[in-house]
Amino acid sequence: MGASLLRLHFHDCFVQGCDGSILLDATPTIDSEKTALPNNNSARGFEVIDMIKAEVDKACGGKPVVSCADILAVAARDSVVALGGPSWEVQLGRRDSTERRASCFAGSGDANLGSLDGSPTRFDASYFKNLVEKKGLLHSDQALFAGGSTDSVVKGYAGSNNGRSFWFDFASSMVKMGNIKPLTGNSGQIRVNCRKVNA
Repeated sequence: MGASLLRLHFHDCFVQGCDGSILLDATPTIDSEKTALPNNNSARGFEVIDMIKAEVDKACGGKPVVSCADILAVAARDSVVALGGPSWEVQLGRRDSTERRASCFAGSGDANLGSLDGSPTRFDASYFKNLVEKKGLLHSDQALFAGGSTDSVVKGYAGSNNGRSFWFDFASSMVKMGNIKPLTGNSGQIRVNCRKVNA
């Protein structure tokens, strides 16, 4: 589930900012990102976010004081840590979107992508080591290590420091991604239910 929660945060942020819009169910006025081609029958973990939201609200006296977007960002970080990966400081204060059209974010929509990872239960740099050994599972992945300008980056991430430079860069990129056009202040809302906008 850890990789799935990380993916939810990624897809949420790369549509129109980190606003919890990936969590919204379809309605007559909302064309849900959940059913967009890259996500339909592929994105998962929504029920985990629902459980976290319920527990956070319960701990806060039953009031929704933490946004679904912040919960998703923290869940993604904690999932990476649980898989043995790096931690980073999650900046909080995001608010949730009140509407969204379906994502046009390109992707395969393949629900079985986890099977392409040789070490799906831990966070490591084996992906890059496989590329150096010419064992990339997808042609598009192996293109990262094929005599071009990204070869040195792949070698660095696969190198003798056991992927620590990848960890540092990954954590840094997650902070940057988590700050893509967040709704703050009076924009958006803090949803009571992550699956629907407040009435």
